[in-house]
Amino acid sequence: MRLIEEFRPLFQNYVVFTKSIFFMLGLILSYKLVENSVLSVLITHLTDAWGEDQYDLRKAAMVVNLQEGMGSVSVVFFVYLADVRTGRFNMVVFATAFSIVGLWLNFLASRNEYDGKVSLGLLYLGLGLLTFAQAALSETLEAFLEDQLRLTGVDEDLRIGRKKFWWKLVSFVAAIVSLFGLSLLEFGILTLVLAAVMWVCFIVFLLGSNYYHHEETIENQFKDVGIVLARAYTNRSFHSDTEIPPHVPWLRRLDRAVIAHGTETNSCTAAQVETVKYLFKMLPMWCCFLALSLVAASGSTFFFEEANPLANDSVAENDNSILILANVVRFTSWMGSESSSYFIKKLGERMKFKQQNMGLVKIGVGMSCCMPCCLVAWGLISNRRSGVTQFILLGLMQGLSLDGLESFYKSRVPGSLLSFGLPFGELVMGIGKFMSILCILIFSMTSFRWFAKDIDASRLDKNDPWPLQSVDVEMGLDVEQSDAQLEDVVSPSVESGCDEAGDATADRSEIGEEGEADDVTADGKEAAAETHEDPLLGLSDQSTRNPTVNIHALLRAVTVISRLSSRVARKRTNSKNE
Repeated sequence: MRLIEEFRPLFQNYVVFTKSIFFMLGLILSYKLVENSVLSVLITHLTDAWGEDQYDLRKAAMVVNLQEGMGSVSVVFFVYLADVRTGRFNMVVFATAFSIVGLWLNFLASRNEYDGKVSLGLLYLGLGLLTFAQAALSETLEAFLEDQLRLTGVDEDLRIGRKKFWWKLVSFVAAIVSLFGLSLLEFGILTLVLAAVMWVCFIVFLLGSNYYHHEETIENQFKDVGIVLARAYTNRSFHSDTEIPPHVPWLRRLDRAVIAHGTETNSCTAAQVETVKYLFKMLPMWCCFLALSLVAASGSTFFFEEANPLANDSVAENDNSILILANVVRFTSWMGSESSSYFIKKLGERMKFKQQNMGLVKIGVGMSCCMPCCLVAWGLISNRRSGVTQFILLGLMQGLSLDGLESFYKSRVPGSLLSFGLPFGELVMGIGKFMSILCILIFSMTSFRWFAKDIDASRLDKNDPWPLQSVDVEMGLDVEQSDAQLEDVVSPSVESGCDEAGDATADRSEIGEEGEADDVTADGKEAAAETHEDPLLGLSDQSTRNPTVNIHALLRAVTVISRLSSRVARKRTNSKNE
């Protein structure tokens, strides 16, 4: 009862219902349904559309990173247009219309099949429209919802709390509907249903036009950036005795923008220079988020692909499992953000901490989750097991870091730029997604072979260390050929070891004996005695005298033992399940 009494005032303060909110809730629901059911698990829809013939893990990851990167980078552009040019209502209308068209094109792509293949041209065009439309709605729709609460005459913190309540409530309902209803639909039917739902909600939204509160467009605050930079460059040969805050050494040259020559009156004001310096002061912090964005890019691509083969055989059950994991990330992100804000607020009331310092603490804790998240993912894929721990850590990483970045941004920049906190964070995350594409291309090369056409051929768990791969290349050895020889040698004894459920040591000894017997039978005892060819490397006695080759053979043997142990464990697990 005491807990209920404590939360009752919060419920009474935040649950405020108006006519304008009634007409908006359906559109927010349809936006969240598209985000949860299509865009957040896009890699599974792509691989299903391509089929087994065109499936390529590298291509799928790059397409998803490109889509997410373009969406994140364009958020700043759409927020700028909505606040400065078109207004938020007009931006919501245009973005919703394009989102409906994108969903309809995806439906046509799935129905316009030729020789059993999806029309990829229509699919990519629809995804492009859907990406930019959802990017425009991501911040503009939430800001427009906050505008409807300005008429209640409450302070900013309470208004933001009410907005978050309605936004999170609708997001929760959308997650439940996506998980237990839409996940059972085939992709073409799914996009058709979503297009119909968004169309109905769009009509309801337009019917409430007379009840909406419209904020006036604001002056372009970014024009000061160009003016200050141009003026500082013009005055580069002059020295300024005036030092404008914030006092950052590497931004000291921007102070020259206030210098006026003779009768000139077009010099910049100190307020303009201060705004630009505060904005540029955030650059080092944004650069730190590039590493975090690489982990986030893996979360929406490789983490899902690793979990997909480990799920059930049914396509619908696979999609349902992936949606559960996506919702785990979303829920833990929200829990991390809200719980940290609550505790920081309590600490601030008692110990008088500065808000910007608490923002740095959030960022530090969030980024510290990067390494454990990757280590857990590596351990699970090495043992061919699925789990939710890596997705929980991924959600905590994103929620704490982005929320801390927004708090730190709001504590540093002037009020005219406060609405661009989250869009700038999305911009940095989008740049990191583009960097992830470059990393995939680099580590797909022969020297690394971390990424291959499918998950089984890839080295996401790094079973084979990359120095060993480079030795193979330098010596002219074909890694795939040696792996095939290994499979021929060890497969009979692995199967027999699984049937007898013996330990891993006994299995390895039987494999070695049977491998030698197979080679002697295939090549003849005399040929084997003369050449002494290694069954794993295919090297003769003359080449094995090289110390480098001996080291390579030793490393290869260690790798073989590791592989055999994991294979035997998987065989036993499969036999028990059967």
